[in-house]
Amino acid sequence: VQGGQAIIARFPVFDDVPINSNYWGGVSIVINVEELFEDTGLYSLLNKFDVAIRGLDGTGGQGPFFIGNEEVFNEADITSVIEIPGGSWVMAGSMMKAPSNTFLNSLIIYRVMGYGLIVLILLLVMLLYRSYHLAHRASMLDELTGLHNRRFAFILLEKFTQDQKKKPFAVISIDLNGFKDINDNFGHQAGDYVLIEVANIILDNVRQTDICCRLGGDEFLILLPRAYKKNEVESVIYKLKKAVNERSFKFEQHNLSLSLSAGYGLFPYDTDDMEELVHKADLMMYEDKKESKIITKSH
Repeated sequence: VQGGQAIIARFPVFDDVPINSNYWGGVSIVINVEELFEDTGLYSLLNKFDVAIRGLDGTGGQGPFFIGNEEVFNEADITSVIEIPGGSWVMAGSMMKAPSNTFLNSLIIYRVMGYGLIVLILLLVMLLYRSYHLAHRASMLDELTGLHNRRFAFILLEKFTQDQKKKPFAVISIDLNGFKDINDNFGHQAGDYVLIEVANIILDNVRQTDICCRLGGDEFLILLPRAYKKNEVESVIYKLKKAVNERSFKFEQHNLSLSLSAGYGLFPYDTDDMEELVHKADLMMYEDKKESKIITKSH
C-alpha cells in the first residue's frame, strides 16, 4: 500500500484461547527491507561481489529473485540457505567482481551476511513472542505445573456459561488424596514433585481440546468443551484415577502413597450458572473423597 518492500511476520489472535476457534484478527511486525539489508552489510557486499537472493515470500530455491539475477546462480562460487519464519531464501555469490586473493574472505563475508539476516529477523520475532509469552505466563499459567491457573479457569468458565448458544460442556473437579501427608512427612519439595507429576498425568490422559487448570494447592479443574454426556465424563475420570493408581511416585527413595478424588458438573443440564456448576462438581468430588476414606479404613 505504501510502496517499497518489507518483511512482514504475522501472528493470529484468537479470543477463545486455547480453543482457538474464534479468530479475532492478527498482529504483524513490519521490517524495513532497506534498513535490514543496510544493517547486515548486504549493500556494501553488492559493491564488491556478485550476489543474488531468491525465494520471495519464503519460497526458497524455486522462488522469484528479489536481489540480483539468475546469472549469479549459474556462476555461483557459493550458495547458502537462509531460513526465515515460514520459509527460506537462497543466496548465491560469485567472485567475478573480486580480486582472486579475496576468495577466502569472501566466503566468510557471504556466510556472516546470511547469518546476520537470520539473526535480525528472528530476533525481532523472538522479542515479540518473548514479551507475549512472559505476560501470558504471569497472568494465566500456574508457575509450578505449567497448567492454566485459577484466573484463566474462571475467565473461560464465565465465557462458556454466558455463551448465548448455550453449548454444552463439562467440568471435572479433582483433589488429591494423601497430599497433605506427603507435604507434612517429606516436605514441600516432595509436594511440588507430586503436583508436577499429577499435572503431567492429567495432560497425558485428556484430549488436546480439554483445558487443564490448577486452582491452587492440590486442587485441579478440567474443562471438557466437547464432552457433556455422563458416561463420557465418567470415562475420563476413570482413566485419570487408573493412571494415578498405576503410577509409582518416588521421592528421594521414599514411596509416596497417592490417589485422586473427582466429581463433575454438566452444563447446562445440571445448571447454567457458573458458580453452581463448580459447586456441584466439588460436592460430588467430596463425596468421592469420603467413599475413598471408607474404603481405605475397611482395608
